[in-house]
Amino acid sequence: MTPDEPRNPRLKEYERDRRKALRERRKSWARDGIELETQFGPGSFGFHEAFHVSNMIVELMQRELLDHSAVLLDPEWYALVRSAQDSLYQAYLHAGRAHNGPTDSLAADTQPSRAVDLRKVRKITGTVQ
Repeated sequence: MTPDEPRNPRLKEYERDRRKALRERRKSWARDGIELETQFGPGSFGFHEAFHVSNMIVELMQRELLDHSAVLLDPEWYALVRSAQDSLYQAYLHAGRAHNGPTDSLAADTQPSRAVDLRKVRKITGTVQ
């Protein structure tokens, strides 16, 4: 892989899908006179809603999959779920930086291979289990 190549060869496909969905969503909301950036951009309730759901799913993956005995028994299954969880956690960190600014405590943690420390996530987000 060269430095110019994306880490995930499917990123171009994902971006094409995102742009198509975004065009459709803009048309849908425009009928009601609502701009997506106002309703869902960083700092808005809509943005915070998606940010919060990201956190809930990271925790759900830990509690319901990674800690599940069937997943623990299968190294590949565990690794795939763990990788998906880490990807979502990185997306959560990205959203946190956009929502709260680069000085937020979430921004300091950018190690992509680090295990998710749910105690830290709960402390930062104020969620309790």
